[in-house]
Order: sequence, then structure tokens, then C-alpha cells
Amino acid sequence: MTNTIGSITAEDIKTIVIVFAFVLSILSFLFTRRSWIESNRPIITAEIKTHAAGNQGIAFDVLVHNTGNRPAADIQLKVDENNINKLLARECSEAIKKEINNIFSPKGEIPLLHDGKSVSNGFGHTSATNTSSLNYGVKLPITITYRGLSGMKFETKQNLIVKDSEYFAGSGWS
Repeated sequence: MTNTIGSITAEDIKTIVIVFAFVLSILSFLFTRRSWIESNRPIITAEIKTHAAGNQGIAFDVLVHNTGNRPAADIQLKVDENNINKLLARECSEAIKKEINNIFSPKGEIPLLHDGKSVSNGFGHTSATNTSSLNYGVKLPITITYRGLSGMKFETKQNLIVKDSEYFAGSGWS
């Protein structure tokens, strides 16, 4: 004689518990795998950093960092052409325009960046006179594309801001 609750038998309850445990273990495995992948991957960020500053102007570099714990390959910074035009000052020379455009083109691709490392490139300047190549304070939305050595592709979006990186609100003691 089998125990029944309504029309559900004890065997049915055992089967339901087994199926539930199996589904739960699969979900747990998938969550653990995804968490491991997210925490063991390259994480690429970029910033505009003050190279040198004085009372007449600021020279900038663009830095690309790998803060993850795996190397990254085929890193490219991409930007919309209209945003580049907002970034560049009217006085910007053609040579500097070309250098900045190269950063956001296939010419600026970084083939490999090891975890914990950074690379930099010159990124123009601002000036108290009318010789600036960049418009101070401009926020430049960029997309960073890269891949891990396992072939997994990543894409992140962030903003670069043209301002003195030594003093986050624009003033400080020298």
C-alpha cells in the first residue's frame, strides 16, 4: 500500500524533489561559472591624464589600463566622429587632429596588454592662450572593444573628460 496525499503518491513527491534538486544544481553551476568568468577576465579602462601642467596650459596623455587578472588582446578605443569634433578646439593643428584620430582608429589598436599594466599616448593640450588643441571640460563618450586570450569578446562604454586629473574639481595647492 502506498501513501497518498490527494492524488499525489509518495513516489511522485520523491520524483518532484529529485527533479527540483537537479534543476537547482544546474542553475547553481551556471551561476558559479558565470561568476568565475566575470571575475577572471581582463577589464580595460581608459582615462585622460595630466602629463604636465603649468600656469599657461595642460598637456594630456590618454592611458589604457588592464585592471583585470587576465591579459587582453586587440584593444580598440572607438568614438563617434561628431564627438571628436566637439573635443577638438578650432585652433587645433592638422597634425594633432591626425594623432588624436589615430588613437580611435585601427592604427591605435593595442595588440596585447598584460594584467596590471597600462599604456599611454599623447593626447593634445589646453592653453590659457588661443593655441589649445582640445576644448577643456569636454566629455567624450567612447566604446572599448577587446578580447581575452580565450577568444571571448568584451565591449565597455565609458566617458573620457578633458580636465586636469591632478585636481578633480579644478583647484589645488602647488
